[in-house]
Amino acid sequence: MKLSIKPLIVILLFSGHLSYAQAEEETVETEEFKRHKLTLFAGTSWIPEGRNVETNQKETTLAPTWGYAYEYWLGEKWAIASYGDIELVNIKVEDSDANLVERENVIVFTLGATYEILPKWTAYLGAGLETDPHETIAVARLTTEYALIESNRWEAAISGSYLLKDFYNVFSIGLVIGKRF
Repeated sequence: MKLSIKPLIVILLFSGHLSYAQAEEETVETEEFKRHKLTLFAGTSWIPEGRNVETNQKETTLAPTWGYAYEYWLGEKWAIASYGDIELVNIKVEDSDANLVERENVIVFTLGATYEILPKWTAYLGAGLETDPHETIAVARLTTEYALIESNRWEAAISGSYLLKDFYNVFSIGLVIGKRF
């Protein structure tokens, strides 16, 4: 019985190519998942319940807002995250007893969880504190981000947040630049 060597060579080459392709694919997947993500935020906060510091007249305030976020990804969908913002503002707001409380250049810090709803779209829910020279109050935060551009572990996204504070609320929108590492 005469054995043909050509079909055997073709089979060996094809199976070797499949093994190499599978090993390369596994390497790429493990290299691309990065657990850390650091972002910077620049946006505007809308404070509908503010009052003018000098006249005490009600006014809706738009405040420049700068922030950061750090996320530690536990897996493909969930992360533990911390968010921090500074709202450059000087207003008065009514507390629960109808007293006017001044809020000046407030710093907000929250801890919570991030969930990837769909590819490029995440939601964050957390709680923390807002502080300024006058008072420290509790805050709950809901944030959503949608990545507009992702390239080489860099990301540009649009972000929207709702901050539920002890006696007033804030909505913010802005741009996020981030890096996974």
